[in-house]
Amino acid sequence: MTQLLSSLQVAMDPLEHFKDEWIVKRKTLGTGEITIDHVIEEPDDFITPGYNKHVLCFQFNSGARQVTRIENDEYDGSTKPGNIWLLSAHTAASWHWETKDEALIFSIDPAALRRVALENNHPKADYLEVRSVLYGHDPILARLAAHFLQEMQSEGFGGRLYLESLANLFLLHLLRRYCTIEDTLKPCEGRLPKYKLNRVLDYIHAHLSNPISLDQIAQQANLSKCYFSQMFKQSMGISPHQYVLQQRVAKAKELLKQTQMPIANIALECGFANQTHLSRHFRLQTGVSPKVYRKEL
Repeated sequence: MTQLLSSLQVAMDPLEHFKDEWIVKRKTLGTGEITIDHVIEEPDDFITPGYNKHVLCFQFNSGARQVTRIENDEYDGSTKPGNIWLLSAHTAASWHWETKDEALIFSIDPAALRRVALENNHPKADYLEVRSVLYGHDPILARLAAHFLQEMQSEGFGGRLYLESLANLFLLHLLRRYCTIEDTLKPCEGRLPKYKLNRVLDYIHAHLSNPISLDQIAQQANLSKCYFSQMFKQSMGISPHQYVLQQRVAKAKELLKQTQMPIANIALECGFANQTHLSRHFRLQTGVSPKVYRKEL
């Protein structure tokens, strides 16, 4: 059934557009800063006078005819895997597609882009303008979208922390490539002071059994997530997510050595979702499974 909206309506939340039966998976990050929907949509039409958020669509299917209109511009042609369209907030648009469509759709609160701009010392963070894209390709967004989709499908260990890290990279790329502040973001230089780094490491070690978010870790250093991630990597040589992963595997090794606890219980004690996730990451770091590692002690 065609879902058409009157052009007289006010800007709406993009999530109101998606039928529940189309949504394969949904993730909301940063207290609603970004919502990611993996959708499989039946043929349909949409018209909107504008959304209250920026919306980016990354498409997976190919060959189908799609018509995208953003204000006075139109693309009428076939789709290819990796195609994107980007709609800035409060911009009129419409879509028409004739076959089942699979996509990853990002709904981005404008405040999220402003936050990242402020964290990177941009002097005009309050005057950001996102450039709409009718039809495009972006290899960096393609890689990020693949990581987002894989994580949403696998529900891997450390998922929240990993997704938030990806979200920061995603927002930074949007700012650099699709906003009017191109080439003005300043990279963070320097390492974490030793006392802050020790506070962060102590927090991580004390909470390995629980879900750990990037925001929680950054708060231990009194830094924004963006700055913290950069300074942590400069201090430790790896990202916060990779460090947490290493420490959870290290804790699993200690429990395998010192206890007869079942491996499934060790996985949970170390913050993994289940034994399979422990085994996968344990093998990546040690070359053997937890079971073989215990036998060889």
